[in-house]
Amino acid sequence: NSELYEDHNSNNISVYLQGDAITETWNFSLGARVESNSIDNPNRKTIPVFRSGMRYKLAKHTHVRATIGQGYR
Repeated sequence: NSELYEDHNSNNISVYLQGDAITETWNFSLGARVESNSIDNPNRKTIPVFRSGMRYKLAKHTHVRATIGQGYR
């Protein structure tokens, strides 16, 4: 309930899976999530979302990292 947005019914479900490959200087990750959403409607919208990243150890407390991924809302 909301005075601003009125009354709505929603249902959101997601499943996430991530895998990592780690060495002394490198860390690679790859992940996927499946989201299933419905708002005020029994028809669900199901969408896959992907991400990946890597990290490199330059020195004892210094890392460089990069990540790319999708977002859905």
